[in-house]
Amino acid sequence: MTDIKSSFYPRILSLKHINEIHSLLNNHYVENENNTCRLTYSKDYLYWYLKRVPKNFIIGLVYQDDSDSYKLIGLITAIYIDVIINNVAKNVPYISLLCMHQKFRGYGLNKILIDSLKRNLFLHNIPHPNESNVPKKNNEVIFFSEAALGEYDPSITLKCYAIPVNYKKLYEVKFLENDVSELPDIPETNPLHLLKEADLPEVTDKLNGYMRKFPIKMSFTIDSAKHFLLPKKNIVYSFVNKNSDGEITDFISFYKNYYYCIKQQKMLSIGVLSYYFYESMTLDELVVLVIGKMIGYGIDQLNFYNNLDNMTISFTKYLTDTNLKFYFIGDPVHKTPERDVYLSDLGLNGNSMSIFPF
Repeated sequence: MTDIKSSFYPRILSLKHINEIHSLLNNHYVENENNTCRLTYSKDYLYWYLKRVPKNFIIGLVYQDDSDSYKLIGLITAIYIDVIINNVAKNVPYISLLCMHQKFRGYGLNKILIDSLKRNLFLHNIPHPNESNVPKKNNEVIFFSEAALGEYDPSITLKCYAIPVNYKKLYEVKFLENDVSELPDIPETNPLHLLKEADLPEVTDKLNGYMRKFPIKMSFTIDSAKHFLLPKKNIVYSFVNKNSDGEITDFISFYKNYYYCIKQQKMLSIGVLSYYFYESMTLDELVVLVIGKMIGYGIDQLNFYNNLDNMTISFTKYLTDTNLKFYFIGDPVHKTPERDVYLSDLGLNGNSMSIFPF
């Protein structure tokens, strides 16, 4: 492996390569600190996410062996997202799913993937998907990966908490080893209903309005809300509560992915709390209602970070060993309180994100 260039090649991938991408990620992506469980995605989930990726921005690293056959051993992707940082709107590439086959780690191969993606950003000057004729010349990018950037200190580190939903299964896989208190009673009548496409304009407007109080946040268009919030089976679930006049007063959403418990060889279904606003009830009440919905969708555990109003959730929760790191290099963001950050990992549930200039 002394001559890396002779054996490893970046290659543009597409949805036609979904089987190879699925296999790579589900065998070699994020594991917890004890290497007892691995984050995995369904093939449908990956297809849904990758559909949002512009052409030329699903990049694989392939290895050519002695028999001249090729094997996918690395991956990196980018989409565009809208963010607002200290009242400045930015449209930036969001780099995610950086993954390297375990056998090939430690050789600096991630740099081949990152350099290839940077080169494509410059060569294609890729526009935002909603503004196909307007080139973007932004020199910032949000980077999302499974590893911290060793040469920089993160500006913000969010801690991941979990609420048990399926206690029996969590005990079986040793996620719960001590007695923990039971969940609050789930109301028999649940006013939450699945978000419909007709609700998107009101939800988008109210969600963006709710996020105004946070210095660092996402910003949704109808198009991005349709993709990232509109319910899709086993991918994303969003719910609304309406008052007697038919107005939406409360909203909450979560993404569904999985942990593979390596020793027990069992899957856990994880709901990742993403976006919400609430007017007619407390956050505790809203989360209890969505847990009631999660039970029906086979969710075993609800994950959330210590940002937004999440730490006001007062019932059973425990700290996990997952962190989400933000790096704002070249951007004037320093020591921002965790609560002030309304950015999401878009359900990918990894543990590092950064913004830096190319």
